[in-house]
Amino acid sequence: MTQEKLLHFLLEKADLDLENSYRQVSPKKLDQFVLSLKNFLFTVNGTLSFDKAFVTGGGVSIKEIDPREMQSKLMLGLFFCGEILDINGYTGGYNITCALVTVTLQEKMPLFLWIKWIKKRYKRTETKV
Repeated sequence: MTQEKLLHFLLEKADLDLENSYRQVSPKKLDQFVLSLKNFLFTVNGTLSFDKAFVTGGGVSIKEIDPREMQSKLMLGLFFCGEILDINGYTGGYNITCALVTVTLQEKMPLFLWIKWIKKRYKRTETKV
């Protein structure tokens, strides 16, 4: 997920029409778009004044996430971190700290959880002969 203005910019850059649905876009175009998202670079030229500073609000409710694993309670294997979460503080320091902590938690847990889930899901049933 990405911020809406950035998404519009990237879609335009990839020559994708905002009005098209997912099904109207070829797999090749989607692959190119994903690649452009992963490789998008930009240069920071400075900062704006304090009165222009803001944080992103809204997002996925923390009530829908297991905080120990940053995994969705609604869909196994779906993890969240950073500003996609509905966590807001009065200062940017609070928000960046939450983003960094949730990224660290999310980064360490998924492999363990997937192995655990796969073992549980595909547990062999022993049959006695």
